[in-house]
Amino acid sequence: GCVMSMCRCVVFGVFALLLSGSGIAVADNELRFGDIHLKVVDIYGEQELSESHGLVGFAHRTLNLLHPPTRKRIINSELLFATGDLFSEEQLAETERNLRGLGFLNHVTITPLDTLADGSVPIEVSVQETWTLSTQFSYSKSSSSSRWTALMSDTNFLGNGVQLEA
Repeated sequence: GCVMSMCRCVVFGVFALLLSGSGIAVADNELRFGDIHLKVVDIYGEQELSESHGLVGFAHRTLNLLHPPTRKRIINSELLFATGDLFSEEQLAETERNLRGLGFLNHVTITPLDTLADGSVPIEVSVQETWTLSTQFSYSKSSSSSRWTALMSDTNFLGNGVQLEA
């Protein structure tokens, strides 16, 4: 929220200072989005896996293997900017909100990287997957019958960003 926006403003200000000190004449309104780098982290990232041992580590690795990753086209379709567009902090913040709003991504960060000499600002979009499959089982018994119910739903079915219930 506010802290991320403040951090982005500080980072953006540092980029502008570096450019002005380097003798490159790039006005704030001339900065453009550069290449967009997408980083998708599994449900359990490298750090969590390195700290997980034994049965817990095995379970984390297995869940990562079973969970189909979100397709890059789903994430790219939520980006409100493209390479070559005028740079906008507001678009970065709104895109982060949109990606979080999908409900199946955690730890969404969009970070401007080092401003290049041509005034382009490469962007890193980093998201972490979350478990999207849920199940529900129930059993009821009356005097004349027994009833079993099993429900399954996935809010990111096969990584396509669609919900499936059965």
